[in-house]
Amino acid sequence: MKKEIKQMKIKSIKTLFGERSFKQIQNVFSSLPYEEDIANAIHGDMEEFLQYVENSKKERNSPESNGSFYYYDYSEVQQYRTSVNEDGKEFLSEVTFITPTSDRVITIKEIGVVRKNAFYSEPCNDYEIIIDFGEDGSSYAANEVICGLKTKSFNDEYTEIQWMDGRTTSALDYKMATLDKLSLRRSSYTAINQYDKVINRNRSFVIFSAMPQVDLLSYPCELLVDQMNEFKGDLVVFIENQYYEKYYREIFVDRDIFDLIVDKVEEQIKNVLTIVPRELEDGDSVLVYIKEESRMMGITYIKD
Repeated sequence: MKKEIKQMKIKSIKTLFGERSFKQIQNVFSSLPYEEDIANAIHGDMEEFLQYVENSKKERNSPESNGSFYYYDYSEVQQYRTSVNEDGKEFLSEVTFITPTSDRVITIKEIGVVRKNAFYSEPCNDYEIIIDFGEDGSSYAANEVICGLKTKSFNDEYTEIQWMDGRTTSALDYKMATLDKLSLRRSSYTAINQYDKVINRNRSFVIFSAMPQVDLLSYPCELLVDQMNEFKGDLVVFIENQYYEKYYREIFVDRDIFDLIVDKVEEQIKNVLTIVPRELEDGDSVLVYIKEESRMMGITYIKD
């Protein structure tokens, strides 16, 4: 029987506020205020934030709640602090929330300038978010938060994970499950770094007559498929155009593709053909031509 390997739980997650980072946390802990309301308070418009504080107090003081967290739509605002800017305007400098269902402690506080802040159009200090999952740690909720930050926030590169054994690692090194990767929408530094492998590398032109075989268990990866339902063009012309337009130095083909084109392509293209169906490399973009079905598919291979 295969032994199940359990991942160690996470003690806390630390990231920066803005650029959709708090929104991903609020997606997991729905009792938190909206990212826009916190952003406005940080920038000096405290109205919505103060209304949230008031609503949270009323909810907890209501006899209908009877001490049950199931009643609460708002996190408890344990404490908050304000500061005054150079113009004498009050703004939110720190706030701590406690979620009603699991007592997660979420703190947002001003920490000075860490990097150029793209969340606002004018200069301001950065704010740090710390999610403390408590003495028991977290697996599920922490995974949901990290996957949200890695896939939908440009602050993923500033996100740190503290494990229950005291180790600290970057969110960029956190391995997501295949199911989580399916939600990837290419809107974070994690995704940009992955696609940089594809866009900027000096790739060879690879075309096969069948889908390349990849052992997903031994080599975790993403296979992104861009399928063209019909291919009505001439394969020889297509390969020649690819060669001249993109200056490929070598074209990898399998035996079936080679036999289809070897007597028809120009001599200089024939000289760069290599009948070696090599293993896929990180960042490879390959084409699969299925003659019987008149289909052409683009496959992009990205290692985990």
